[in-house]
Amino acid sequence: MSKTVTLGGEVFFLRQPGHYAMQDVLELAEQDADSESAAGFRAISDLIASCMSDEDYTRWVQVARRERSTGEDMIRLVLEGLAERPTSRPSDSSAGPRTTGASLTDDSFLRVMQAKAGRPDLQLMVMMAREAS
Repeated sequence: MSKTVTLGGEVFFLRQPGHYAMQDVLELAEQDADSESAAGFRAISDLIASCMSDEDYTRWVQVARRERSTGEDMIRLVLEGLAERPTSRPSDSSAGPRTTGASLTDDSFLRVMQAKAGRPDLQLMVMMAREAS
């Protein structure tokens, strides 16, 4: 089953992001760079481009412009598509967030996760990078 994301009513096929594109976003996240800053938006755009074919990415940019999507909106959508689950916490009626197989024993990993407590998009990226390593 292919992973997909929908933006502006159009479907885009996803593949695993490139390692270096993900690393760039994670480094900016550790520096508290904003997704709307020039460097942050460029890193997010590179990450999204690494997740799509050239044709899909060209179409993605056109739709994102039309929809006036923010960097944070776009990365959230792509990460949800890659994870095949929402990046936001489920409703209060749930038992709480899902647990993962990743261990939180590494101090640097735990510090980044705590620092990004209000940014589920960045937390998911950190989790994905850790699981890939």
